[in-house]
Amino acid sequence: MMITEKLATFISETNLEKMPSQVVTLTKRAMIDTLGVALAGSAHPAGRAITAFVERFGCRPAAGIIGSKVRTSSPLAALANGTIAHVLDYDDCRAGCQGHPSAVLMPVVFALGEELRSSGKEVIEAYVLGVEIWAKISSIMPEFHLKGWHPTGVLGTIGAAAAAAKLLKLTTDQTTMALGIASSEAAGLHRNVGTLTKPLHVGNAAKNGIMAALLSKEGFYAAKDILEGDDSFSVTFYGKDISDVSKIVENLGTSFALISPGLNVKKYPSCYSTHKPLDGILHLIKVYHIKPEEVEVVICESNPVAQKALHYTDPSTALEVSSACNSLWQ
Repeated sequence: MMITEKLATFISETNLEKMPSQVVTLTKRAMIDTLGVALAGSAHPAGRAITAFVERFGCRPAAGIIGSKVRTSSPLAALANGTIAHVLDYDDCRAGCQGHPSAVLMPVVFALGEELRSSGKEVIEAYVLGVEIWAKISSIMPEFHLKGWHPTGVLGTIGAAAAAAKLLKLTTDQTTMALGIASSEAAGLHRNVGTLTKPLHVGNAAKNGIMAALLSKEGFYAAKDILEGDDSFSVTFYGKDISDVSKIVENLGTSFALISPGLNVKKYPSCYSTHKPLDGILHLIKVYHIKPEEVEVVICESNPVAQKALHYTDPSTALEVSSACNSLWQ
């Protein structure tokens, strides 16, 4: 059985009864946090712009957009809500995903779940499996930022397709196709970090994941071995130095990324790479009563991934400072 088919089988056959009970609590916390972040993001100029765009080009009112009365199709609702959830860079991150899982997956399971009238249990199952598939594929593509890609946009599309396939109750074959279709819809250039296109990557991943699952249900098909071979998803995006793809399915279902390494819920509305320096600065200010006029220079050492993520050496906008700093936009 191909790697993609093994992942599809896992998605199709796994439910809450086969997951640790802890994932329910962690999922609820993640959704509440992301919903709050999205409500704040809906007032951002980008939030208003994407909502207006979707309202103009939307279709049947199957799902709502956070922070507005606008209703549209589930793919377009996911596009808007994903963009809104990430624009402040206040959404959670990691869980082995090298990105921001909840900003992609919550819009998927909320929009599609609303349209399908899914139960809370089904929504949680889909979210957990979306995180898990995303984390498994991410595991063989370390330090993805350094390749020039925005991990949330690229890898998040696959996680979104997994979550959507679960909610749609696709067969194993259909889920395999959904993952294959999503692999060709994955996108996100890291060079656009610091612009409004970065949160659009997140909304696009959510939309494309739903679209891939819906197309598969209608009979669209893709390569069954999209994760294997010289021109596979992983090699194409990451390069020939990719590690053994069989590691993707190692320990599948025996541990869950939501539990270990777990999600990081943000204290500050900025890239998570800035949080330790911010904690350090705030600690120094508190202990030594440092005043701004007393500071001549600040030296902060960092690793290459953080330097890549925060590539503006002389930021001129709030988004360039840390992807989004809500104290500077009006």
